[in-house]
Amino acid sequence: MTSSGSTPLAGGASFSTGETPLEAERSAGEAENSYVLRPVFQQRFRPSVVKECIHAVLREELAAAEYSPDDTPQLTKHLSEAIKDKLKEMGFDRYKMVVQVVIGEQKAWLPAASGMLTLTTVPTMSS
Repeated sequence: MTSSGSTPLAGGASFSTGETPLEAERSAGEAENSYVLRPVFQQRFRPSVVKECIHAVLREELAAAEYSPDDTPQLTKHLSEAIKDKLKEMGFDRYKMVVQVVIGEQKAWLPAASGMLTLTTVPTMSS
């Protein structure tokens, strides 16, 4: 140990006793890391807001659409891009959005098990 209270390091650098090399490096004027591990509370991912956005885009784009197997690939691509653009406008900067759209034809299919066909109805209520 030298008389000034500092400990020599390899390469001629030194730090004072009581300080670690990392603390000495920080006090030398180097900037600390500025990354943030978690988003600010106002910028966190909110699934309910995203779900509303997706439903709004789907209602707007599919209001008068009819199923056509030939047009489905272009429609799915258009819908996914429209949803992704709308989500970018909402300001989720810290998140990478992956949008997957699947469109299929809904056919009536009634299984007949052992020659017996049963249809059940579920009553709905509105208040």
